[in-house]
Amino acid sequence: MVNRQFVPLDVPWQNNCSFGVIDTTTGAMAKLPGNGEIRGVLLTVDGKVLVRRASGISVLDSSFTPLVEAAEPAEFDGLHVLAYQV
Repeated sequence: MVNRQFVPLDVPWQNNCSFGVIDTTTGAMAKLPGNGEIRGVLLTVDGKVLVRRASGISVLDSSFTPLVEAAEPAEFDGLHVLAYQV
């Protein structure tokens, strides 16, 4: 079994903001489940992945299987996601 490591691609300083996850063993962009443009990605210390889209936030496990999907309150639009709490 290959131990894969993933890093978030978050370059908002560019004109064409790009968000995603790169598999460091292959250099390929990881496919994250869900619909819509990704607005942000956060990798947590416990191996979960938070994906922010216009439709809300998804919590994925380390293999990118969806665990939770939730709508994001309008007043949170424009804020950065730093963590999540169940």
